[in-house]
Amino acid sequence: MNTPENNSPIEQHSDLIDTASERLEKGEDQALSGILTLLEAVEIAHLMESFPEASRSILWKLMPEKTSGEVLIVIPLAMKRLGIDPALAGSVVLTTVTDVVGFMSFLGLATIFLL
Repeated sequence: MNTPENNSPIEQHSDLIDTASERLEKGEDQALSGILTLLEAVEIAHLMESFPEASRSILWKLMPEKTSGEVLIVIPLAMKRLGIDPALAGSVVLTTVTDVVGFMSFLGLATIFLL
């Protein structure tokens, strides 16, 4: 019998990714939310790394607020473990956010003054 107790952690993670992928493709948000509620932050971080970027945003929306904060703490630690400098990886995100906010501010002010 193939129960979670008999599986190795790698097999459990693989099964979980498959189950979450199926739920995501079928649009079963409630079931996917239930899966996320049962997982630890580290497991969710690993799960999110296995999905494409578009699917990650759906997972963020379904994740409980407390867990999402814990996942944000785990991601830099995982990056360090992989040999990636979190500060360098974060600079890309920071630059993007700064550009978007600046651009939207510029367009907002132009709209106010020109209309």
